[in-house]
Amino acid sequence: MNGRKARAARAALRERNEQLLVRIRSAEPVRVRTDGDDEVWESGPATLVVPVVCHDYPTELRDVLVSYRAAILTGVCPDCTIEEKVTEAGHLFTRHEAACRADADQIAALAERLGVEFNRGI
Repeated sequence: MNGRKARAARAALRERNEQLLVRIRSAEPVRVRTDGDDEVWESGPATLVVPVVCHDYPTELRDVLVSYRAAILTGVCPDCTIEEKVTEAGHLFTRHEAACRADADQIAALAERLGVEFNRGI
């Protein structure tokens, strides 16, 4: 494949992924099922997996998980400006600002600090 064809292929892939992101965000998320510690939702062509917020978690951890879930399900984090993209493999990638309390690393650290066993699958 020559350089021009490679650039055209990358541009077409970026366009496809941007269109997928628009379709995901324009659809209303619908909960499909709960699998243990996770809930599975569908939003347009995407399947989204978010952690269940347990009622026995400390209030601080519950609040952060609600923000994290909102970001995954709606594309909007109440605490920061997130970056979203669809990867070449078709996965939705959501990144919070590093200092955001809803960042996955921040959530895991908070759970550990509070002594809560937490699935780091997020």
